Amino acid sequence: MGGPAVRQADTDANLDSRTVGNLVHLDAFAHHGLGGSRLAILAALADADGQTSTELRSSASASRPTVHRQLAKLKTLGLVIRQGELNNLARARLGRRRPALP
Repeated sequence: MGGPAVRQADTDANLDSRTVGNLVHLDAFAHHGLGGSRLAILAALADADGQTSTELRSSASASRPTVHRQLAKLKTLGLVIRQGELNNLARARLGRRRPALP
């Protein structure tokens, strides 16, 4: 058959980080100097809090230097706290997480 090729969905992709990257220019984070990589780290921690820097490299789709640089800024802003090797969202500063829908 000679029809057009159909692109298959990439089911292994981290869609959250891609979406964040595509939409960050519309987000309030960008208007306050918090770019896509910082937002990706916050989104990764919101999805799975208590990650090491190595885990964040994968979940936020960021390089090692970027993760360390952005975590330092997020800690300075009081949005992330470090407990041992784990990085956690500062929930008191960010507000409470909404309950999951049934």
